[in-house]
Amino acid sequence: MTAAATKQKNVLPAWPVLAFFVGYPVAWVLGLAPFWIALAAVPMLAMLIVYRDIRFPKAFLPWALFWVFLLASALMLDEPLRLVGFGFRVGNYLGATIAFVYVYNAWQRLTVRKLAFGILVFFLFVVAGGYLGVLFPTGELQTPMSRLLPGALMDNEYVRDLVIPKFAQQQTPWGSPVTFSRPSAPFPYTNGWGVNLALLLPFVLLAWTKLRTLRGKVLLAVALLAALVPATATLNRGMLLAVGAAFAYGAVRLLFKGDARAFLALVVVSVIGVGILLASGFTQQLELRQTYSNTSDGRSRIYAETFEKTLQSPVLGYGAPRPSEHVDISLGTQGHFWNVMFSHGLIALVMFEVFLILLVWGTRRLRSGATLALHLVPVTGLVAHLYYGLDGPQLVLLLVGGALGLREAHRIRQQKGPPEREPEPELAEATK
Repeated sequence: MTAAATKQKNVLPAWPVLAFFVGYPVAWVLGLAPFWIALAAVPMLAMLIVYRDIRFPKAFLPWALFWVFLLASALMLDEPLRLVGFGFRVGNYLGATIAFVYVYNAWQRLTVRKLAFGILVFFLFVVAGGYLGVLFPTGELQTPMSRLLPGALMDNEYVRDLVIPKFAQQQTPWGSPVTFSRPSAPFPYTNGWGVNLALLLPFVLLAWTKLRTLRGKVLLAVALLAALVPATATLNRGMLLAVGAAFAYGAVRLLFKGDARAFLALVVVSVIGVGILLASGFTQQLELRQTYSNTSDGRSRIYAETFEKTLQSPVLGYGAPRPSEHVDISLGTQGHFWNVMFSHGLIALVMFEVFLILLVWGTRRLRSGATLALHLVPVTGLVAHLYYGLDGPQLVLLLVGGALGLREAHRIRQQKGPPEREPEPELAEATK
């Protein structure tokens, strides 16, 4: 067997990564969605072990150091039940980390186009889940997994929300004359729906650039417009902030690059989106909810208490969130930034933040209409993680987008051709 043939055999296939996104609907129906990140990473890990040429970007170093303090913080857990939650979060981190390494190394088969379309399937399912919350706000899904778990676990409210997912969160703030039905499916909570949509939009824009027919572009435009219905129903300010910040940043980058066509397209899309939000009564509903539920004030108090408590255990944190002494919210929630700080300590937080910043910095050379979308993934994550959790598929989206962006930026630096085109294995071998 020739060296070229051997090299072609020893490549990482695309299907394990695509299976995570395309298979998520099945996992959700079965009740496996909470464990899907870890389960989907198993074939990726197996193939990485067989693969002989694993490479890591420079940004991976702070991520590896973050893992040291993540695992060490388990020593600070004070209850067995918190160990279960800790194990669940570690499983998500591990699965997302494996996906990051896999995507970075699977350049031969996992092309930008394939990944964009695979994630597009996931986006459509998220929108469909949002419509379940709009049309059936009191509905829930009795999954097979809910019948297999022991009663002791099912008595835990968090576990129950994971394996018997509700279509929407029903919230009636004290004194409010109305109940707010905020879509959440296929995720346990409304904020999870919002942060996933925010991180998905750059991938949707990327998929748009890869479509080759007018019909496909029109259908995708219709899907984007359809997504505004559940998006407005969530009354999710954080989602709008993350999307708005990323789009504004992207528009400035396009303007300075001189890409007037892409800049105007982004502006038009933004204006249409804002117009639909205003016409839908979103602002009125948001004002009504804020009248009876001042979440901003609650967040500021919980953030202050979280920081003060972290100073009492700054190196390893507390291993997991713990109840507040003053408000009915757990410390270490209301944002991944605060979760890492409280649960794993200040050094872990610094490593996590350095990793995110390196993802943004390492993809800064992606300036074309297509690859700029990949740069916007870590930009969106950098904004959203300050007030939203990243403990589900959103973490996978962030790391997969970051790995693909770093991969394309590396290709640009090495001047190996356009970032959107991956050479065939035979060509890569022949040009060595």
